[in-house]
Amino acid sequence: MLLIADYMIPEIGITIVPRTAMREDRSDGDQHRAWDRLADHIRKWSLDPSQLEDDGIPAPTQETLALAHRVATLWQAGGSRAFDRVTPTGDGGIAFTAEQDDELATLEIDPSGDLELLHLRAGRVSVRLKIFLLSNQDG
Repeated sequence: MLLIADYMIPEIGITIVPRTAMREDRSDGDQHRAWDRLADHIRKWSLDPSQLEDDGIPAPTQETLALAHRVATLWQAGGSRAFDRVTPTGDGGIAFTAEQDDELATLEIDPSGDLELLHLRAGRVSVRLKIFLLSNQDG
């Protein structure tokens, strides 16, 4: 079963963010290793973001990759269970995803640095939350 809970992330200006769906079936050691694998992917991409470019699809910027790493680090430190995978999106963003049974959750960081949490249960949206970071807004 995937869970949704609240987390505080004051370092990036978010007071309360719903934690995305996370797997309950991993031990603490497995969780730590899973977070490490996600962080390693992001660090490797940061060394050469151009490896993510493909047929006109832009690679995430260093700023987007840094924010993805910071979000992952903060959620891990907060005790959140690890996502199953992290992938680049088609618009230069980063997406974390978790799946179990008939549930899917994504946390997408778009190129502007805004975040969107989406949780589906049996193919229906149960949570959708767009987080606009004030530091990314003009004026």
